[in-house]
Amino acid sequence: MKNEKQSQAFHDIFDGQFVVSAEIAGGKGEDSFCCSRAGNAALIGVFDGCGGLGARQYDHYEKHTGAYIASRLASGAVYDWFRSGIHKGRHGDLTEELRERTAGALLLGEQKGGSALKLRGAMVRDFPTTAAIALAEYGNREITVQAVWAGDSRVYILNENGLSPLSKDDTHSRDAFEDLRDDPVQTNVLSSDGRYTLHTNHMRLQGPTAVVAATDGYFGYWRTPMHFEYFLLDTLRRSGSLSEWKEKLHSEIQDVTGDDATMAVMLFSFGTFENLKQFYADRCRELEQVYIQPLTDAYTEEKARTLWQDYRSGYERYLK
Repeated sequence: MKNEKQSQAFHDIFDGQFVVSAEIAGGKGEDSFCCSRAGNAALIGVFDGCGGLGARQYDHYEKHTGAYIASRLASGAVYDWFRSGIHKGRHGDLTEELRERTAGALLLGEQKGGSALKLRGAMVRDFPTTAAIALAEYGNREITVQAVWAGDSRVYILNENGLSPLSKDDTHSRDAFEDLRDDPVQTNVLSSDGRYTLHTNHMRLQGPTAVVAATDGYFGYWRTPMHFEYFLLDTLRRSGSLSEWKEKLHSEIQDVTGDDATMAVMLFSFGTFENLKQFYADRCRELEQVYIQPLTDAYTEEKARTLWQDYRSGYERYLK
């Protein structure tokens, strides 16, 4: 009975989830994702196969690269873990059990891969992929979101204060603005050798919130981090339904990105699409007036850096 009440309470707050994914080359995209809801919990995850590190091609996988297979193995392992119900009643650190599941899947995938075109180099890894996972659970009359990640895919919170990452990129850089110019090297990704770490961060949701997980194809090709948030809210503002918003998120990123792009979204406590639009309307106008329009009128790197510093404290509010 308690579980049924919690499931109903979660259902009353949870407005839904969706995924949008765009490939640069049809049928060869190295991104993958998982998305599910069960009982009093919901899951989203995105995975970006690391093409530079995992360019080996495998006979038993129709000459697909290790990166292509890795993202799919990792997303499948996380999805199966969630559907098994192991997480139920758990609000603690999930990194060890998720690391065990993903490492096992990647190792088995390598063992079944057959012979591969061998590439040499210190940076080559077998079956490498990023991961950015968000698990939302209802308990004690509140929803807790836990982010688990490795690499440079991200989990974000989008609420009345704007867009803020819940995850930190596994790179030596700590400046999201400079990352858009430098493309820093990743220091930690999932791989079949098991030599990786999963990080975690969590928060309690308060009020209407969107939880977003995205590969760098969605956020990594804008002039500033402010432009990515504006893209999310401006496409919402110009949409008349949730399906139209999804279509715009899918079609319009292809004019910007230079990579496969995958994003998953969970929505909480909005109730209706019109409420969703109205909730973010003021924030969208603020972004446009304070950041986007000044940079559109006369863009300079100096002005962009100055505006980024103004935006940055709110953007980094949830980072530890």
